[in-house]
Parts: sequence; structure tokens; C-alpha cells
Amino acid sequence: MQYDSSKIDALVDSLSTYHDQLLSQHNDIRDTAKRLLSEAWESGDDQGASATFDQKNNILLGDLEDLIATLKKGNESVVTAYQNASGADSKVAKSFVD
Repeated sequence: MQYDSSKIDALVDSLSTYHDQLLSQHNDIRDTAKRLLSEAWESGDDQGASATFDQKNNILLGDLEDLIATLKKGNESVVTAYQNASGADSKVAKSFVD
């Protein structure tokens, strides 16, 4: 079989870039939320707003972590599948030569 390695490489690169961007955004959100919680609600009289914000932010961060893990696993699966397919094709081709 023929595989277009440039397209597969482009897919892997795109998935890696998207993964890295999401990881960076996750870290920015986490750090910004920490600053906001430590600075914006210093009075302690926020009527539960900081706890609600923290709860919702943790849900968002958890969802981002799941997405980041899924992208990483998907990227690894594409690489492994390509390697396995190429390896199988090489064995089949070699069997005709031997």
C-alpha cells in the first residue's frame, strides 16, 4: 500500500501543535485563576463567589485535561498505526523477494 507520509506527518504536527497550545492555555487559566482568587477576593466577604468561581474553574480545567490527554493519545495512535502499517507492508514486500 502507499501512504502519503507528508500528510501523516502534517496530521501528527497539527495534533502536537494543538496539544501544546491547549496545554499552554490550561496553564494560563490555572495561573490566572490562582492570582484572581488570591488578589480579587482578599476581603473574604464575597458571599461564596470565590468558591463558586473555583468550582467552575476546576471543572473547566478538568475538561481541558481530558481533552489534552485525548489529543496526546490520538497523536500516539496515529504514529503507532502508521509505523505498524509500514512495517507490515515491508514484511509483505520482502516475502515476494525471498
